[in-house]
Amino acid sequence: MSPPRTGRRCCRSPALAVALLLALLLAGCGGDPATPGIMGNRVIGYAPVVASGVTAAQWPWFFDDALALGPPGGTLDVVSLGYDPTQASALGGSLTLGLGTAGDATARACAVDGPGDDLAVYENAFVTTNPATSLAGTYTEVATVEVSADNNTWYLFPPTDDTAMDPVGPARYANLAGVTPTDQGGDRFDLAALIAAHGLPADFRACYVRLTDGGTLYPDYGNSQSDLYDSGADIDAVEALNSVDAPGLTP
Repeated sequence: MSPPRTGRRCCRSPALAVALLLALLLAGCGGDPATPGIMGNRVIGYAPVVASGVTAAQWPWFFDDALALGPPGGTLDVVSLGYDPTQASALGGSLTLGLGTAGDATARACAVDGPGDDLAVYENAFVTTNPATSLAGTYTEVATVEVSADNNTWYLFPPTDDTAMDPVGPARYANLAGVTPTDQGGDRFDLAALIAAHGLPADFRACYVRLTDGGTLYPDYGNSQSDLYDSGADIDAVEALNSVDAPGLTP
């Protein structure tokens, strides 16, 4: 499991660490919204994949799932999902959040289809350049996105990964989180597309969000780097952009 972004890069070389830290600062990852909205406000489940012998007892701050709650909190205010690079075509760790008013774990809400996009996932992707190609893009660490009305039946935003494209190029990925920096709005998802893909009713409610690291099934730029901890996607926050209250919803 890795320290979220900056700490992990320090394991490579001091010069590279300084350069990457500057890139992070210039990218402006994180930053709280002006007013808390409907966010992930409680952890329903967290199952990280720890492939490098690092344990939660050794590195507890990498495994603090509460850091994914509420509004985006900055580059290091994230929780890592992890993946196993030795497993072929396999997903990594997962995090499941319930939606509600930020800061109030008793509140219950669901994302619904409304104007524009309905759900945003913030991962601490940052602007970078692939030195092998000099292509400017983002340091991708992707995750699949699923939603559920009842924490039982799940529906996946169908991901696509054009492996012919450079992994720092955002156009390579669709319906995957961990591609767009937080200060650029994070990765956005439209429930209308999910409803059409799965034949769901128009009033479908997404009350729970499950994020699973793309692992080796959906290779990203992070997979191609020297990574002591194999942290995978580092989740900052989840936000419902169109929502309704759902009192009485459990869990």
